[in-house]
Amino acid sequence: RRRDDDDLPKIERAFRELEKAYIDNQRGIEADLKFHLAVARASHNLFFVLTLESLRQQIAFGVELSRSLTMLDTPQRQDRVLAEHRAVIEAIRERDPQSAEAAMRAHITHAKNRMFIGHD
Repeated sequence: RRRDDDDLPKIERAFRELEKAYIDNQRGIEADLKFHLAVARASHNLFFVLTLESLRQQIAFGVELSRSLTMLDTPQRQDRVLAEHRAVIEAIRERDPQSAEAAMRAHITHAKNRMFIGHD
């Protein structure tokens, strides 16, 4: 809803870094963090940005664990993770806050399920 014309290219650039990390079979932890932080910054909600920044270490740990498990799984799992990120980008591109929220919630829920249950 609040993204401006400068935000979307930053989100897309962070996603391309993440996608390249997946293609190169790298963990892409920093790229994933950049993506989520770019999304937070696009909200133009300083509290949200500061919260993510203050939890960076804990989030990085969760991302590293999740990525480690994803790398051990089938390529389809990586495709699903990338598709979840793409859904977030598309909703932000369309300025559709309900879809953006739903896409991010789905992504976080699926990441949690992949990590703790073993499937999404």
